[in-house]
Amino acid sequence: MKRCAASFLCLGLLAGCASPSTDTVGDQVPDWLSGEAWNVPPVAEIDMPESPFLAALQEGYVDLAERELAEFDWSSGARFRSRALAAAQGTAPLPFDPSEQDIPERAIAGLIEAYVELTGYLGSEGAMLRAGRQIGEAQVHYDCWVQEAEEGHQTEDIDACREAYQLMIILIRDLAALPDNMAVVLPEEPGNEVGGIELAQGGKTITLDSAFAAAGVGEDFGDLPVTESEIRDAFAGALAAQPKPPKEFQLNFPFNGTRISDEAFEAILAAAEEARSREAAEVIVTGYADLVGNAADSLAISRTRAERVRQAIFWELRDKENVTFATDAKGERDPVEDTARKSEANRRVVVLVR
Repeated sequence: MKRCAASFLCLGLLAGCASPSTDTVGDQVPDWLSGEAWNVPPVAEIDMPESPFLAALQEGYVDLAERELAEFDWSSGARFRSRALAAAQGTAPLPFDPSEQDIPERAIAGLIEAYVELTGYLGSEGAMLRAGRQIGEAQVHYDCWVQEAEEGHQTEDIDACREAYQLMIILIRDLAALPDNMAVVLPEEPGNEVGGIELAQGGKTITLDSAFAAAGVGEDFGDLPVTESEIRDAFAGALAAQPKPPKEFQLNFPFNGTRISDEAFEAILAAAEEARSREAAEVIVTGYADLVGNAADSLAISRTRAERVRQAIFWELRDKENVTFATDAKGERDPVEDTARKSEANRRVVVLVR
């Protein structure tokens, strides 16, 4: 890292590089370079971001800036100080692209390989959930490696930054990967309804009670932050093998009527299409009535409504095999609105396709 960093510090062929000024700020930066661009301590004092990734960037870039300034490399110090400030303010600077830096050809191949792997982790939501801080630390070591490779004259510093990056990447590969053994809560779509499971091992208990919640089991026992897309990819076969969840359709009828309206017929077509989409389907048709009239009449009209809907769906599916039908009548039982006697909401037929 020790070098003549800025050309205006060089006084000519005879003088060489100027000695650093003894009039410094914090024993690091000369007073004529004491502007905001080199003022690292205020950046270090900013409260760390909640994001472990951003916190690692802020901390790591502050350290790099201070090291560069301590060696009188003002431009590099300002460069890393700027990156630390961006992270502290919630914006993640991208890692240096080695193809855009002035790096000797002999040194760039390994940097390009590292750049591709690092940006892959940066673009993975799941990896960032499970190893965010470590990915941030890896980016700092990587940018240090790029910086030193661009300077090119301190092989020990290049090796140190590269080795620190490589060690962190080994750790990230382990943390970011999904374990071989894990428990996952798969929801019943479309409402993503889930139950809850409780896992216990070695005196530790984990409760999974939300859709796509996961935990490692066995040697990997513990909380496991995952994304829905990762689970869908990992369990694609199991999800594809799951039976489709039941789907419900409802039709309403006019007062004292059994005629199927155009609007109600749309629900019949939708129910038939749902049944047609399944290899095998059961269609359960249940009729209801409002609270007007006696119970016997209400039961009879609810049965008529259900039967007419069943016939309409059957007609739409007349060329479809492996479909069974069941019809039921509830009359005035199970009203949607139990305070209004003459209620259209109660005059209904419910079709369940499963």
